[in-house]
Amino acid sequence: MPVISILIVVLITFALLMTYTTFGPQRVGAVRRTLVFSVLGPALCVASAVLIELAAGRVPEEGVVYAFLFSLIVSIITGPIDGYLAHFIPLQLRAPLSAIVGAATVWFLLFSLTRLTRQYMTAGEWTLVLSGALCMGVCSLLSGPSRDEAS
Repeated sequence: MPVISILIVVLITFALLMTYTTFGPQRVGAVRRTLVFSVLGPALCVASAVLIELAAGRVPEEGVVYAFLFSLIVSIITGPIDGYLAHFIPLQLRAPLSAIVGAATVWFLLFSLTRLTRQYMTAGEWTLVLSGALCMGVCSLLSGPSRDEAS
């Protein structure tokens, strides 16, 4: 478990350094968006997974780790799309679109996993789709306006 945590921190640090060296100090908004989507997005999803487990009367165990890794994949897909939309769509419209992209990504990943195991999606998995949409919408709001909107 500690090895996975260290690997995730190294990958996030590498992504932030690559963003900073690629865009330079004048593009701080890109670094902020990368930080919000790669750290805060999975943290929000883990918090929602813990709350779901506690509401069901269970002790949060390995499902929280799976929620973190799963939400990291969703954040990696949704973050660049939000960054692209930030150049020509205002913040009030971009957050719902990012939430839709996050929900579609979660749905596609869950759909492909359930098809591999020949099962159907349950109500709990639809809850994951809604929480993924909520987390990605919040991340889009917290990443703030783009440089074009700020000036």
